[in-house]
Amino acid sequence: LTAVALSLRCGDGRLRLDPAPLTMGHWRGELSGAMGLEGARPGVLDLRLQARESRQGHQLKVRLQGPWRHPVLELAGSLEGLRLPIHRPIHLPIHLSIF
Repeated sequence: LTAVALSLRCGDGRLRLDPAPLTMGHWRGELSGAMGLEGARPGVLDLRLQARESRQGHQLKVRLQGPWRHPVLELAGSLEGLRLPIHRPIHLPIHLSIF
């Protein structure tokens, strides 16, 4: 996985990851996101990845969103004949433990 640069900024009560291009083999994509630090949405994460593999036409959209300790992972796309709904993503609740 290669990223040219990841730019983090802090402002307006949020930590932001500016859109960053990513590559891995024939895959090309973009990663972006934010996390609330204060105000109305402290500790709320919103991380997005969109990627495409040009040779086979595979697509993948990933979103991790929600409270920091209990975000929901959403997956959508088309991978090697397996089609995930683009407009109705699969929702997978996960639990993060920070030590």
